[in-house]
Amino acid sequence: GTASGITSTVKEVLTLTPEAADTLVFSPVAQSVASDACSGAITVTRRDAFGNPVTTGALAVTLTHTATGGTFGFHALANCSDVASPNVSIAASASTAPFYAKGTKAEAVDVDGTATGITATVKEVLTIDPGAAFQLVFTTLARSITSGGCSAVLTAQRQDANGNPVTSEGLITVAIGDTGTSDLTFSTNSNCIAGTVTQVDILAGASSADF
Repeated sequence: GTASGITSTVKEVLTLTPEAADTLVFSPVAQSVASDACSGAITVTRRDAFGNPVTTGALAVTLTHTATGGTFGFHALANCSDVASPNVSIAASASTAPFYAKGTKAEAVDVDGTATGITATVKEVLTIDPGAAFQLVFTTLARSITSGGCSAVLTAQRQDANGNPVTSEGLITVAIGDTGTSDLTFSTNSNCIAGTVTQVDILAGASSADF
């Protein structure tokens, strides 16, 4: 401080230390990764109630996720070549720990976690995008029709190697036919009155075509 007539001071250093950790923060807040690919690094940070990083003692964190299908796991290695495990440890004297994730179903997955003494978390949203188109699948059930009748709709869908519909690619033309001897014909009209077709287009930005 200062005062009239004072020409020097002996200051005090006040060191503020973090309180006990009560929050886990996962960062970045969001990232995207292709199906069956390893994510970028996800960092979990322990903080006190005021947002200060906490470095006291080691902390074992159990990772959780909201993936609804396919396979999904957490990994310690950046290429996800290790065995998946939900456990990560923040070392003593550290406030953070990195890990990685890999999943096969295209969806948005919440990445979260629990630990002793933790009462709040800030999750990350990991968006898993479809990979490149790999296979053509008929997604409708088997159809039965009477001779001369028109079937219910049939749907052809392009999917990646993990069965995710692919919409990110351009137009493709699908040749359609049959392996029987019943002289089947195909139409894009629901009553089969329109002229016959031998191919249908899956448009850019779409995953499927009906006929």
